[in-house]
This record gives sequence, structure tokens and C-alpha cells, in this order.
Amino acid sequence: MGVPSSGCDDGEHGIEIDWDPRSMKESICLSGEPQVYDQGRHADIQYIDRVEEPSLMMMHVCLDTPIVYNTSVPLSGDHRPLWPVFGEYRYLPPQRWVHSLEHGAVALLYNPCTFNSRDIDVIKGVVRGCIWKHVITPYKHIPENMPYALLTYGHMRLLNHFRGEVTQQEVKLVTDFIKDTALRGPESAVLKDGQYSAGLLQPSDHSLDTRALCPDR
Repeated sequence: MGVPSSGCDDGEHGIEIDWDPRSMKESICLSGEPQVYDQGRHADIQYIDRVEEPSLMMMHVCLDTPIVYNTSVPLSGDHRPLWPVFGEYRYLPPQRWVHSLEHGAVALLYNPCTFNSRDIDVIKGVVRGCIWKHVITPYKHIPENMPYALLTYGHMRLLNHFRGEVTQQEVKLVTDFIKDTALRGPESAVLKDGQYSAGLLQPSDHSLDTRALCPDR
């Protein structure tokens, strides 16, 4: 588990099967795609929760074999042997963050075409302060009108845009989800950081208490 191997997965060679680090199309809006949504004041924030029964058989799949999921936002399933270094990424493919979920992490995904910069800065700050086991990445395969997705093992919460000034009630939607569902993956007891770091922008804060969730909230 998590042992770099040149014949299977060393985190560097052959990773283009999931994502080519030279590509920008996963993290920016291309011509014809929806543009950044700049909202004013509007209706209360809405959310959608999804719960699924995690896959019973999850395999480590080497980089010579594609991994295809039967849903656009997988919450469990087969994944690459090396899990990601916890933190924020320019882009992190699902074949990596699914492994993070197995380790009890929170994944924050945001649609790079329809996010609002103030919203995502708030959500990122809450996630970073709640749990060191987190990964943050743009991801286009979430609804345009619900551009933020919080994932844990078998659980997802989709959020629309915050309204005007961010309220404690809105922040509570994020912290409650993390407190209720994080650190429950089958390998949550593993406290080691990952070895995959392609596209890493900012590692997480390892000084956070690994047992406490959202201690300041």
C-alpha cells in the first residue's frame, strides 16, 4: 500500500493516463464553456446530499490500466496505489482523490467555470482549518449551478453560490458535513501523507490535530 514502484505507480511516470500535467483544460474555462459566475445577492444557499454504498471490492490499479468510473463524481472504487500529498492542486484526477477518500479525507471540488472567487476562498479556508487530510481541486464534472462539492467516503454535499456576505449558517453547512462524515473511510487510521504530488500548489497544515474535526468551529 502506497509503495512507489517503477513497474506500477511511482507517481511520476505514466501518470498521463489519468491527467497530463502539461494540460490546462481541466483547470480553466475553454471557448464555448460557461464563464465565471459573478453573483449578486440572491436566494439562500441550497445544497444536495448524496449518499452511496461504498464499493465492496476496491483495487489498486497500476498505471498501465485505465480506471473508468460509472459516475461522474465517484465516492469510492478502484484507484491508483499512491495517494496524493494532502493539500490544494492545480488539478487532481479522481483516480487519485478516491484513494484520499478511502483514507478518511475530505475532497473539495469546484467547477472552474462557474465558481465565485469569494465563495471558494471561504470554503477552502474552512476545509483547511477543519482537517489536515484534505485535497482541493478544480473539477468540471459537477453541475454548473451547484459548483462546489464536498466529498468524503460514500458521501457528497453539493452547494450553490453563497449569498452576499457569508453567514455562519452557510459556513455551518460545510463544517457539519465534515464533522458528520470525515475520517470514516476504511483506512482512516493511516496517518502518513501521500507520495503523489503532480500539480500540488499548497500542502496541508500537518500541525492540525489529526483526531479533531473543525476544532475552531
